[in-house]
Amino acid sequence: MESIKILKSKSILNATLDHFFAGALVIKDNRIIDIVSENIPQQYQNTNNEVIDFGDRTILPGFIESHAHIFLSALVAAKQIILINGHSESECVADLVKKAQAVPNNLPGDWLVGKGWYLPHWIPCRMPTKNSLDQVFPDRPTVVIADDLHTLWLNSAALNKLLPKAAPERYDQDVHLDKSGDPDGVIGEQTAMGFCMRSSIILIKNGRQFCDRILQN
Repeated sequence: MESIKILKSKSILNATLDHFFAGALVIKDNRIIDIVSENIPQQYQNTNNEVIDFGDRTILPGFIESHAHIFLSALVAAKQIILINGHSESECVADLVKKAQAVPNNLPGDWLVGKGWYLPHWIPCRMPTKNSLDQVFPDRPTVVIADDLHTLWLNSAALNKLLPKAAPERYDQDVHLDKSGDPDGVIGEQTAMGFCMRSSIILIKNGRQFCDRILQN
């Protein structure tokens, strides 16, 4: 029997089913030749085969991310990210407050993540600051993703949680400072990407339940 690689997981989703299942992918010459549920068939039980157990981590066989922001879109579809509109800082804050109140199952203290501000469309064309978000969300960590997907606008509660995790070598390049030298609430590029992922992961404490909800909607 030829040597093959087997990837096991308790959470597999393929393109033909609408639910997750426990099983394994069978790979030969870097191609998926079989997807099995539950126990691995006898024909693949060769001691020479490499077996990697991913536990509860989800495997999506055949999935290709072509820079389509699938993960972000899924969070929006699950109403974990709030889409906002506005042609100024104050308009975007007002829209975020209004829509945050309408989102069900938001408990006090939970993270709030929005998306939709775009500086070139603002009048005046001036970067936002943490102050406007602090006024309406003084205690709730709040992150608002710009439409360019490279910039974040955060309140003080979110900054306090995320800034300690910033890479020191990127701090001066990515963290905007006010006249006093303190972070003003805007984070860009690599640090923004890392913070965006961290805040998104916080939203989905149980990945399998989250994805099940996506499939049901």
